[in-house]
Amino acid sequence: MDNYVVFDLETTGISSVKDDIIEISALKVKNHERVETFSRLVNPGRPIPAGATKVNGITDEMVQSEPGLEFILPEFLDFIDGEILIGHNIQSFDLLFLNRAADEVCRKAVLNDFIDTLFMARALLPGLSVTGLRIWRSILRSVRRGLTGRLTTA
Repeated sequence: MDNYVVFDLETTGISSVKDDIIEISALKVKNHERVETFSRLVNPGRPIPAGATKVNGITDEMVQSEPGLEFILPEFLDFIDGEILIGHNIQSFDLLFLNRAADEVCRKAVLNDFIDTLFMARALLPGLSVTGLRIWRSILRSVRRGLTGRLTTA
């Protein structure tokens, strides 16, 4: 696989139905070379819950002067157009948020092929419990936020 986009979303919570995207970060790879990045904070138009800030480090102050998703999402959809998407737990988290937002904002579906590294981690580390995976994810989140994490996955 020569070309793909590694991406991650940060959100105001875990419900793809009622919570909102507050950061989109991505790294585009072409012919095995990092060629372009996308990293934008998103103003959700409402306060970010303290629990979300505790997980992702994004505060109301950080997003207050940022544009809303209606301005950022079309740009991101162009960025990922036709690319294979890669990310951790994207099948049951990020893609649910992304598809809801794409439908609401652009009346589109995100139909990209994707690779979810969660399944790879479970296959390669079968002895690692769910708690171990959560601890690993916490460690990764403490080391990075947003785009820095994309560089680790790529």
